[in-house]
Order: sequence, then C-alpha cells, then structure tokens
Amino acid sequence: MLKEGPLILLDCRHYFHRHCLVSRICKRWTTNRITFSHVYCCLCNSWINCSNNPDIQSIVDREKKLYDQIVDNAMVRFELEGLHKDEAFTNPKGDFYQKKIEFALYKFSYYLCYKCENPYFTGMVDCVFEADQEEEKLQKDQLLCSECRDLSNIEGITECEYHGREYIVWKCRFCCNVSKFFCWGTTHFCKDCHTKQLNKDYLTKKSINEFPQCPGIDKCPLKMKHARNGEEFGIKCLLCDTNSNSTCSIPSNTDDKEKMNKDKEKTNDIEK
Repeated sequence: MLKEGPLILLDCRHYFHRHCLVSRICKRWTTNRITFSHVYCCLCNSWINCSNNPDIQSIVDREKKLYDQIVDNAMVRFELEGLHKDEAFTNPKGDFYQKKIEFALYKFSYYLCYKCENPYFTGMVDCVFEADQEEEKLQKDQLLCSECRDLSNIEGITECEYHGREYIVWKCRFCCNVSKFFCWGTTHFCKDCHTKQLNKDYLTKKSINEFPQCPGIDKCPLKMKHARNGEEFGIKCLLCDTNSNSTCSIPSNTDDKEKMNKDKEKTNDIEK
C-alpha cells in the first residue's frame, strides 16, 4: 500500500514509493538495446518529471540527455534509411502515421558503448532476431561503438574525413550486397542473409570458405573490389553520398585506403 513507505509526487500528479521509483529508473533497460519505458509513468505514460525532488530529477535528466542524443541521431537517419517512405509512416491508417520520432525509435536499435558510454546505432530492430540470439549475446564489455572499436584490420572506408565513422555504409559480411542490418554492434547483414540467420541457417557459425565469393567487379552487385565474403568491409560514407558539398572517395583496396589516411595526416599537420 502507498501509505507503507515514503511517497514521491510526480509532476503528472501520480504518487509512487520513493524506493520503487528510484529502483525502476536506475535499472534502466533490461536488454542490450536502449529503451526508455523506465522513465515513463506507468499510470499515464507521460515522461517522468519530479521537480519537487532534485535528487530524483537529476537521474531523470541524465536519461533525458541520453534520449535526446538518440533522437538527434535517429532524425538524421530517418530519411537516409528510407523510413519516410514506409507505409506505416505515410498511411493515415498506419500505427505511426506522421509520428517521426516514435517510428524512428521503434525501427532503430541503439546500444550503450561500454567504453565511452555514448549511444551508438546498431541497425534496424528485429524483435524475433534479438530474442533468438542466445549464443550470440554479447557481454557488456563487448558493446563498443564504432569510435571505440578497433577497425584497423578492416578493409575499405571505415572512417570519413568529414563525418567520422557514424554514417559508414557497410557491405554485408556474407555476400556482395549492401547491408541493411547491423547486429550485436559487430556484424552487417543484407536482407537475404539476415533472413537466413533468422531461419536458423546460422551464417555466423560458418567458415569463410563456405560463402560464395565475389564473381569479379563486372558481375559484382557492388561494382567494386572488396574484401572476401565472410569479412567486414566499409563501402562509403552515407552523408557524403547524399551531400554534393562534400565527398569522400571510395578506396578499391587497402593501398588506396592507406593513401587516403596519409593525405588526411598531412592535412592535420598543416592545420596544427
């Protein structure tokens, strides 16, 4: 009963036990994927605010800052990922009709980087896929954003001179197509390969020799030289590809990538 413990009155005019409220907020989300149900009032579904208690409000403000970071990133990705054309968003009868933020947070997945504690994009959400990855679950110290991951052994464009690593377009690890899913913060899948994994044809358990290799640049869907199927490969910067004011060249092999990195180092030396 409410009278059995210290009570907190939220700005939405609902009462909660202080211990229950603080415990719920501090537990945060229950899976690797960041969600925010813990900072919504379970009675009216409004964002929790507690202006009469600075200690609790400071915890809520921390979560609001994280929420704003994710929303800012999701709004940039919304059209780049084609969500503005999705029927759920454009159809007046759709569940997310013209609800841009809600739809983006429903479709996009973000994890919290273990090292820098910033949120990072991990691809499109697939609840079935997330529930069916018992052997693929990562420990907290394996959750690393692109800025904190060691990408030195990965070929292709892994960092843009203008936009960093956040908007790199990746090849599917397992075939010659552009990836659509980024799972566990480590593995890129195209739609077909992702479906195979969903259907328990576990590509992640196969050796590199079991994947069909590229037929050559002329017949390759990507029309470029790339790493062997079974390895990660960065194709280009998504923002540069859609912004005519800035471009980053796409290296066709490791030597070109090294040349680009050397040119960037020279530019940095000049600026210093």
